[in-house]
Amino acid sequence: GCHFILATHSPQIVSGMGGREASILTIEDGRLRPASDFFEKSSDYQLVEVFNAPGHRNEFLAREALSILTALATKGALQGANRDRFEHLKTFRHRIDSGDPVAKLIDSIDLALEELRVDK
Repeated sequence: GCHFILATHSPQIVSGMGGREASILTIEDGRLRPASDFFEKSSDYQLVEVFNAPGHRNEFLAREALSILTALATKGALQGANRDRFEHLKTFRHRIDSGDPVAKLIDSIDLALEELRVDK
């Protein structure tokens, strides 16, 4: 019947919490999620998805943006899961400095989508 509560800002600690009975509570929004959703994920993923603080040149967001941009270039549109991924990606844009290359990637996708809408 013991409970342990650990407060952390460490992505490495969160990444190591693989137990079925461990949960992560994000105080900012009150969301309670199973720790297994974040087990052995990268620090950049943790900074985005758990701490809502992507930092500079976040590699997880950069990979997401490049993947979305590739899908857009290949298919000429964003549909389904790629559209959802881009909407999620955009929620972090205000937390990224305008000079950050990741911000420029997000802005480029947004601009490309605008251009596609205008051409139709």
